[in-house]
Amino acid sequence: MISECLAARPAQTDAGERHPPRETADWKETLEDWIHNGEVAYQSQAEIAARLGMSVRQLQRRYRDAYGQTMTQDLRRRQLVRAAHLLQDRNVTVEAAAEMAGYRSAANFATAFRRQFGVPPSQRPVIDNSAV
Repeated sequence: MISECLAARPAQTDAGERHPPRETADWKETLEDWIHNGEVAYQSQAEIAARLGMSVRQLQRRYRDAYGQTMTQDLRRRQLVRAAHLLQDRNVTVEAAAEMAGYRSAANFATAFRRQFGVPPSQRPVIDNSAV
């Protein structure tokens, strides 16, 4: 019983740094899968961190180290890029793109979109796929 508990704990190096358990070693790949299939859209960072087997602070630090920005900033950017791609279809309204990007208000979406891309969503800018 004690050996099982010890085996489940993160390994600790001589320097005192903790390493994640094996099941969280591929946290980035797992998180990318969740992002792409929309699982993180309705979860808090605490819920995501718990699912990955780490603390919120660990998740935030690892995310910033891996992506160069906070998780919140990056997820917002990804949503706006997806919305910009949706807007290439002339049948998709700005309101529909806003809703699909998780915004309750088209006005708030337009403001965030303009900040991100420098133009309003009504101009339907073509966004490079590498921006995703």
